[in-house]
Amino acid sequence: MAPKPLFVFSLPRSGSTLLQRILAYHPDIATVSETWILLPLAYTLKSSGIFAEYNPLSQFRALEALYGELPGGKKDYHKAIKAFADTIYAKLSGNESRYFLDKTPRYYLILDEIADIFEDSKMIFLFRHPLAVLSSMIQSFNGGRLGDYRHHIDAVEGPHLLAAGYRKYGNSAIAVQYEDMVSRPDDTIQRLCGYLEIEYVPSMVADFNRVQLGGVMGDTIGSKQYNNVETETREKWKTVFGTVYRRNYARRYINALGRSTINTLGYSLDGIRDEIDTIQPVAKGAFKDLVYQFWGKLMSVSDMPAFIKKESDLKKDRLKTRNVHYYK
Repeated sequence: MAPKPLFVFSLPRSGSTLLQRILAYHPDIATVSETWILLPLAYTLKSSGIFAEYNPLSQFRALEALYGELPGGKKDYHKAIKAFADTIYAKLSGNESRYFLDKTPRYYLILDEIADIFEDSKMIFLFRHPLAVLSSMIQSFNGGRLGDYRHHIDAVEGPHLLAAGYRKYGNSAIAVQYEDMVSRPDDTIQRLCGYLEIEYVPSMVADFNRVQLGGVMGDTIGSKQYNNVETETREKWKTVFGTVYRRNYARRYINALGRSTINTLGYSLDGIRDEIDTIQPVAKGAFKDLVYQFWGKLMSVSDMPAFIKKESDLKKDRLKTRNVHYYK
């Protein structure tokens, strides 16, 4: 019997790997680092957002026609995706596992699809102070520089999609604040165990560092760095926004997220604005930040990495052609 899917929805740098390792200590919960398996499967249900050598829009239209040929229509296709995922989850789980925890941050992009396909799943929404998340992305993913085009979608679209998902599915899900998890871990994990209808094991918090997650994705930095649950100062993110330019950047970012999204995540727009106002900035670094932001935007708009990959593939194809002609 396949374990029941358990999904953790969060942004990168929100403490999801910490939560995953704590929950993975429980004998009823199996997991690996990050699977990513549902992203390509769920995106076959979308008419946009995919770039490939084949025509994704034609593929989408072909699938729409296919639904009409199936006895149960689109539901049959959902069941096929679920059967595939259940098979993988079962093979990754022990015989006694009640849940398989699939934690992949970009799953916020396919929240609706997951909810439709896995109607009996459990959902945990993990939220963290938006500027703490953003500052951690800047530090961890981009060497302290602004303009990280690779995780732009996580910073800009991710919070809105998470908030929309929680507003839609919150009645059957559970929300956790990162700050509560690190300041009152036992209370938080007990509440999660109650939601999952499993017995709380006190050593989950004390001994989670014994859990080693298989796979190559996930927070390898935090997994190596943190061996116990520690409360980081709430002011730490302010050091990343400690210049005049970056303080204004933080204000613009928070204002762009807006009151509705921030409130749904469990924070206060006015409160965060007040926190930003307490930063005592230094007047330096603006030119460098502008250059990195411009470069990041250029890379994002032009999709330069994809262009470089295509050029490389074309070059390889030309070399193959030459070799074929040469040997002929």
